[in-house]
Amino acid sequence: MPDLGSLRFRLLAIIGISTVLLTGATSLWMFRAVQTELTHTLDSRLTASARMVAGMLATQLQGPQSQFDKSAAAASPAAAPVTDSLACEISVMSGGKALRTIARTVNGPSWGDLGPGFSTETFSGERWRTYSLLVGNLRVTTADRMSVRSMLQRDLAFTALLPFSIAFLGVMAMIWMGVSRGLAPLERIRKIVAARSPGDDNPISFPNVPSELVPLTDTIQQLVSRMSAAMARERQFTDAAAHELRTPLAGVKLHLQVLRMAIDIRSSPAEVGTSLDLAQSDVRRMQHVLDQLLRLARVETSASSDSIEDRCDAQTTAMGVLDELGSATGEQDRLVLYSTLAEPVDAAMPETLLAMALRNLLDNALRYSPELAPVTFTLSRGGEDTVSFIVEDNGPGMTEAQIAEAPRRFWRGHSDSEGSGLGLAIVAAIANRVHGRLVLADRADRAGLRATLHVPCAQVPVRNGMSARSRAALPRTI
Repeated sequence: MPDLGSLRFRLLAIIGISTVLLTGATSLWMFRAVQTELTHTLDSRLTASARMVAGMLATQLQGPQSQFDKSAAAASPAAAPVTDSLACEISVMSGGKALRTIARTVNGPSWGDLGPGFSTETFSGERWRTYSLLVGNLRVTTADRMSVRSMLQRDLAFTALLPFSIAFLGVMAMIWMGVSRGLAPLERIRKIVAARSPGDDNPISFPNVPSELVPLTDTIQQLVSRMSAAMARERQFTDAAAHELRTPLAGVKLHLQVLRMAIDIRSSPAEVGTSLDLAQSDVRRMQHVLDQLLRLARVETSASSDSIEDRCDAQTTAMGVLDELGSATGEQDRLVLYSTLAEPVDAAMPETLLAMALRNLLDNALRYSPELAPVTFTLSRGGEDTVSFIVEDNGPGMTEAQIAEAPRRFWRGHSDSEGSGLGLAIVAAIANRVHGRLVLADRADRAGLRATLHVPCAQVPVRNGMSARSRAALPRTI
């Protein structure tokens, strides 16, 4: 049983139905026209036959009228040769009544008081088409069987239908083969895609593709390229994550072993406490790596939207991050916030993402800055449709090569740092998600790094004003 949902069957059905409807309508119209012409031709034959007989009678009527009438009155009905379809009758008429029949075909019907012209009569269960012509007091009637006419029409229809049916079946067979050959490139594409192994990340190629399928193959190639890139990133991510987690886990294991030995040999409480502190430090480091990994995965897999909830007040969010980070680290005095915004500005991104990005930038700056060195956090307009968050530290800075590598996952410019190497990667991922930019550069005035996050402004502000606390808490210059 054919697959009714297949493209091949649909094409065949559409073309077949269209062919039947169009050619069937044309054939019906032609059959009707030929049928009318056949009826007209057969009626013309009846008329010609009647007029021929009337002409012969007219020749006889040119003699003495009384002699013709006497001979006609004395004559007995004559028998004319019979044919398969035609019948003829000559009758004497008087006052529209048939007095007697002079001649008729053998076993032909008697028409009685039939009027002149065409008519259709039934005689002994047989339908006849008749034509009557008056010549003086004589009536000439010719007729043929309607069954013969019907047989001619059936033969005509069969003659027209048989070639059409054969041609239709041939056309359908050719269409089926043509559609099958036309869909062969799709089958080749399917086989090429199906033959790829799950882990194959090589580029895919489709040779000898028709121009109509080029958009499809281009889309498949782009999809394969994106999947290959995603697989490569995931492999790199998994390898680096396993490496980063292996180190603190090994440290925890080592410090616990040292702690067990210290307990066994009854070491001093200071040595036991040192082992516990080191183990806890590795646990905190592992927890930090896991938290950063979860944040990065949440940013990269979250779907973007343009709802009104994906907006936040830039200044309020920045102050909230400063308060939270200062309370958690006890570094409130080192965090300095400046704002050059003349009016409230709404960032076109969810508040959670903006807070996550700012928290990572500030945490990264605090980690690489010397102890007690301030970290400057500035809000400004980067343009008519952009708000900029600038974080400047007093750390060792970076070279151009390091700046290019900094947003990469698990990259740490200084191997002695306790960071996870995911902070700037998370910020870069958030910037890409909201169509923003992360720009890293060395500070021009002194040592340190300047990290600038450019975020698009929202069209409709969430808040129409700023609280007095916000205005009083922020310096207006930088």
